[in-house]
Amino acid sequence: MWTLKSVINLITTKIRNATRKDKISNVDLADVLQGQAEFVNERHDAMVETFNTMSTAFIDRFSNLSVTFYVNQATGNDTNSGLSSAPFKSLARVSQFVNGKFERVTVIIVGNYILKEDIAFNPLELFIQIQQNCTFTFAKRVYQGGFVGETNYSLIFLGYTLAFAGSGTSNIIVEDNAGFSSGDAYTWRDNQGAVKAGNYNRLGYVRTSVTFYVFNSIKVGNNSSLVTGSKGLNYQDGKSRVDAEFQYINNWTIGANATITPFARRGIFRKAVLFDNASVWKIVADQTELCLETGIYSVQVFFSTNSNGGVVFAGIFSGMFAWYSEVTGDSNSTAAEISMHGMAHNLNGKTLRLRTVTTPAGTSQRIEALLNETLSSPTNLQFVFTKLD
Repeated sequence: MWTLKSVINLITTKIRNATRKDKISNVDLADVLQGQAEFVNERHDAMVETFNTMSTAFIDRFSNLSVTFYVNQATGNDTNSGLSSAPFKSLARVSQFVNGKFERVTVIIVGNYILKEDIAFNPLELFIQIQQNCTFTFAKRVYQGGFVGETNYSLIFLGYTLAFAGSGTSNIIVEDNAGFSSGDAYTWRDNQGAVKAGNYNRLGYVRTSVTFYVFNSIKVGNNSSLVTGSKGLNYQDGKSRVDAEFQYINNWTIGANATITPFARRGIFRKAVLFDNASVWKIVADQTELCLETGIYSVQVFFSTNSNGGVVFAGIFSGMFAWYSEVTGDSNSTAAEISMHGMAHNLNGKTLRLRTVTTPAGTSQRIEALLNETLSSPTNLQFVFTKLD
């Protein structure tokens, strides 16, 4: 292998041989050349050292590199740079660019966006910002394959933290779909979920956090699901590991047979219940609506009744209970009350009670509620279920 020193020696020899018959001293020429070569050699060594230092620093930073892209579905172009002055057109282009390359990715959605294809992201952290007065829509899709029916297109997240951020006037819509028609029902359920989150590594399924915050409204259409684990509406058996959070959502619209966070390790359930008799237990939901895994749960219930004839303002009740997700072999209905603790801005002596009811074989169990005040219109109850691992 040639080295700089061997090149210097070879050229020096050739020049000395070539100048033996000339009046110019071959020694002088060789000395000049050697001086230049030594200078080049010093510069070469310095450049190598600088390059190695920069390469090491770049590699160290690359593993923690973050990036921001802009997407405008109306005016963008996927051949653009993705900068604010030249946005991409699709989230698919962003995923092609960032998957496997960046740990932290921010996407600014400019204008309305309709998701009409499944898109997968795998950075550790993904932040999607929806601008003011804009709407992000998960469109419905029609299947004619393993089953006949409709679901919604999905944003599939394989990292650890996913956040959708609005501006107070932004909106999220999961379009109505017709649900299952015929064929393989398991495959239909597996394809449910506007946001499907699940991260699997050599240690098994790890926990993924999905957060929506500061939105004017979230609509989950008929037969749709907002956030699911990797198996959609199928029983997760510990594989979902999704923690779903919703903060500062002004308005909710939940369609028929719709679910917000089915089989999430931490998720929410919303139901309007009419407490028209202070001594009668009211059915809240059964397993087909709740979609809880078998296990031990803490439960928080948030509600106010002051806007529909009651006196409770910003009530919060919490408790702990056991749940079995499959049908039971019991021949009789059995009710077990959940011990609840309550506080509020103003309770005025009112108490919310909860109980689980195990129904006879062939049907699923349910949760019921009792509130010791009589109201003229339904009260919205928001349940936060957290499975205790």
